[in-house]
Amino acid sequence: MPQTLMAFLAMMVASIAAYNQQMSSVRSQEDRIRSELEMMASAVALHEIEVTAASKSWTALDDLDDTSGTADFSLDTISVAFNWEWDVRYVDDLGEISATPTDLKEAEVTITHDRWPIDLVIIARTFGL
Repeated sequence: MPQTLMAFLAMMVASIAAYNQQMSSVRSQEDRIRSELEMMASAVALHEIEVTAASKSWTALDDLDDTSGTADFSLDTISVAFNWEWDVRYVDDLGEISATPTDLKEAEVTITHDRWPIDLVIIARTFGL
C-alpha cells in the first residue's frame, strides 16, 4: 500500500511538472505573437500619423476626433486587420492637455486588435499653427 501511494504521488508530481512546462510554453508563444502584433501595430500607427500629417490642415484635425476604423498590415501573403481610434485635443507649450483652445493640437492614434483586450500601440504627434 505505501508503495502504491508513493507511485501515485510520483505520478502527480510528474503531471504537475509537465503541466507547468506546457503552460510556460504557451505563455512564451503568446508573448512572441503579441510582440509581433505590436510591431505590426506600430507600423500601422506610424502610417496613420504620417498620412494625417501630410494630408490634414491644422483646422481639419478636429474632424478626426473620436473617429475609428480599421487598417490592414499586409506582408507577402498575410494580412492582419487592426482597429484604430483617433483622439485630438488642445495642448499647451509643455504638452499638457489644455481646457482652452491653444495654437497646438495633439493628435493621438490608438491601435488595437480583436484578440488582445489592451491597446497595442498609442502614438501621438503635436501639430502647431
